Amino acid sequence: MWKKHRRFFVSLFKGESEVSWEGFVGVVYPSALILLSVAAVAVLARLFVVLGAVIGLLRDLRREIAPVAAKLARILDDVRSELERVEEIVSSVQGVTSKVTSTTEVAQELLASPLIKLAAFSVGARKAIRTLIRGK
Repeated sequence: MWKKHRRFFVSLFKGESEVSWEGFVGVVYPSALILLSVAAVAVLARLFVVLGAVIGLLRDLRREIAPVAAKLARILDDVRSELERVEEIVSSVQGVTSKVTSTTEVAQELLASPLIKLAAFSVGARKAIRTLIRGK
């Protein structure tokens, strides 16, 4: 087989016009396979370098994210505790508001009735005094 390929190269270099298709394919096919293999190795080497860089970036990212995540967890715990305190304050204010409302209603009922009676009495007393003064 190599003799055929050798003949192909010799005929090429001597300038002979008789080049067989079989000889041409026998040279081009292995050459193409070698070039494709070299290209594949180059691509795989570059991929290896890129993956190494990505792994390094991920490692750095993990190192930087861990403290941030821990700090965020502490902040969320603080916010949760503050919200619990605010909830207690709001419920206390609601209790005080309901007590003030009840007290206002009771005071209004207790004071309104006597004040109405006093106002009615004062109107009646004024009419009576006018009547006595005028003599009617």
